[in-house]
Amino acid sequence: MNLRRYILAAALSFTAALQNLRAGGKLPDCQDCRLVVQRLERTFNTHHGKGYLALVCLSGQRKHVVGDTLGAVSDQNGSGRTENWMSGKLEAAAAAVSPSGWAALAEAVARTAREMDPQNVANTANALCKLEAAAAEVSPSGWAALAGAVGRTASGMKPQEVSNTANALVKLEVAATAVSPSGWTALAEAVWRTAHEMNPQNLSNTLNALGKPEAAAAAVTPLGWVALAEAAERMAPTMDEHNVANTLDVLGTLAAACAEVSPCGWGVLAKAVGRTAPDMNEQGVVNTLSALAKLAAAAVEVSPSAWAALAKAVERTAPAMTEQGVVQALIALSKLDAASAVLSQTARERLEATAEREAPEMNSVSRRSTMRACEKLKVMHP
Repeated sequence: MNLRRYILAAALSFTAALQNLRAGGKLPDCQDCRLVVQRLERTFNTHHGKGYLALVCLSGQRKHVVGDTLGAVSDQNGSGRTENWMSGKLEAAAAAVSPSGWAALAEAVARTAREMDPQNVANTANALCKLEAAAAEVSPSGWAALAGAVGRTASGMKPQEVSNTANALVKLEVAATAVSPSGWTALAEAVWRTAHEMNPQNLSNTLNALGKPEAAAAAVTPLGWVALAEAAERMAPTMDEHNVANTLDVLGTLAAACAEVSPCGWGVLAKAVGRTAPDMNEQGVVNTLSALAKLAAAAVEVSPSAWAALAKAVERTAPAMTEQGVVQALIALSKLDAASAVLSQTARERLEATAEREAPEMNSVSRRSTMRACEKLKVMHP
């Protein structure tokens, strides 16, 4: 039974990894990959040991033995070709998963969810949120079984499993709807229990998840919010630019968590803004500005040098901003005097050019908000 459950989790992780590799464009037709996937599908149904190892390896857990394992599987057809799999051929395998293969995986979710351990549940939910073809095949009873497994196993989840599960449920509305109140309570208790062990990415994903389903946030206790706020303070010095932007963005929408952040916590988050601003992409810059415009306690802690770094990031990223992004950036800057005061003329001109470029996509509300922000910033409005 354990082997059966691990096969399911590994198979879903494997196919999710392949989907992620499909960055764009048409995948090459690769008969070798098709043969391997067909064998993996048959292996999944028969729970064969070699096939299980192949799934584990291909899911990224043991990349260093991919060649040997695929050799054990693919040699059965006499090809014997296992070289260079991770650098290219695996991309083609995603296109080789048949409809019946997705259906088999989806059916297995319903069949094995009640036997899954915490890691299996987290991996399965995480993979399904990335695999539309598999998720589309999961039956209502399958989602109910997986939702039940979340509540049943939450007490044994590790920090990353809590984070992955919560993050997946945000994206899997049909699964989130099936989670019972007691299931959300169990997951919320797991958040409280593991918050002090989370890394920056775990924390960012967990906070983001709690900001979406009302049932999730409602289940978090005051002690849970305190634990998350303390975790944010502890990890801020090591957060990368994505985690800083995402954490501030979510804190701007989670009043319960925001209320528990100490002045010292806001101070270390503010320092993290200055440290990471040079590496932020356009969305990170927009999210950070929007969050600081809402979080007065954080904004007051931002140093002049940090504002200057953020203003420089605006100058650098403005041309890449989307319609929504440039609107949000302009509105935030019009509310943040300390930021707008150090905004260069080049940054203003780039914001102006981007707003003009994106103006045809703006609705009437966005256009009015943009015009008001531009007037305050002394930027020509579109």
